[in-house]
Amino acid sequence: MCCSINGNNGYCCLLFVVFVVTVLVVVVVVVVVVGERAEKHELGRMLQLVLGCAVNCDDKHEYIQRIMGMEEVVQHDVMKAIQEVYCYINQTLE
Repeated sequence: MCCSINGNNGYCCLLFVVFVVTVLVVVVVVVVVVGERAEKHELGRMLQLVLGCAVNCDDKHEYIQRIMGMEEVVQHDVMKAIQEVYCYINQTLE
């Protein structure tokens, strides 16, 4: 979905696409670095951030439904990981 600011819909869409591509490149680099080092803590942190994004995006209902369809033990672990992200964000903002 692109915005329309002062009739510059095409320019705004282009900026959005550039932003998304930049973020994806950063994510790919992080995945490669984490994979090479095999640091479980960093991989876990990245997974927490992805989960946090998933439950806060426009399609959060779909992702939450998928989480609710997982085994109860897995649901608990996912919920705990998301809560840790929220706690970290709240501590950082204080």
